[in-house]
Amino acid sequence: MRPAVRENGFKYWEYVLCYVDDILAISDNPHKLLSGVQLKFKLKDDKMEEPDMYLGTDLSKMNNEDGDVGQCHLINIVQRW
Repeated sequence: MRPAVRENGFKYWEYVLCYVDDILAISDNPHKLLSGVQLKFKLKDDKMEEPDMYLGTDLSKMNNEDGDVGQCHLINIVQRW
């Protein structure tokens, strides 16, 4: 979790949720956020994609109070042995 600011000046919090070998980034620019993770960890197949499910729960984009649509992406960071 860290503070961030959108291009329009709107302040918000970015989140990175991790469980075993999955990461969920909640950010205005999730690709940039996860690229930072990729500098430290080998990503499975270098894969980053928009999720529809995380830990058995369906996900969808939601509008916040100022009408902007939030974004999130899911990746696998640990190759299975």
